[in-house]
Amino acid sequence: MKNVFKAIWKGMCWVDTVFPCIGVGLMGIILFYQIIMRYLFNTPLSWSEELARYMYVWVCFIGLGYCVRHHTNIRMEALQKLLPASVRKGLNICLNFLTFGVFSLLLPYSIRFANAQFGKITPALGIPKGFVTISVPIGIVFLLINVIVDTVKLIQSPAEECVISGSQD
Repeated sequence: MKNVFKAIWKGMCWVDTVFPCIGVGLMGIILFYQIIMRYLFNTPLSWSEELARYMYVWVCFIGLGYCVRHHTNIRMEALQKLLPASVRKGLNICLNFLTFGVFSLLLPYSIRFANAQFGKITPALGIPKGFVTISVPIGIVFLLINVIVDTVKLIQSPAEECVISGSQD
């Protein structure tokens, strides 16, 4: 059973690491293609800006878990650096509980919102808007799982190992 959870964890980490990289790369290619078509051939594309915008939404929300796992989210680091290690550890655990609580409350609303958007069609691509907004609850689930894992790591680790920002694996 532990191997199953490890496999799921590795898969989720791969998705929230690789997907945003591929998404940003594709957005760059699509927008570059749009610029070439618009200014060199005078035939702008009707779908490129909309697709890039929707890809940006996916990249942002799928990347939430990555940001939590690597402590790259916005924090008040100046104050944390002044605190003793044990207080900093307790503060980070409290912040994780607060983050978990807030996003747990947002999750059902994001699911309802995404479901409601499946009846609306995007103007240029002609796809249901739900395919765009479903990235919000998926990203929140990734974030919640990463917050749980980070909180467990914080509780199990000595206070001196408490990371303020940067990569931690």
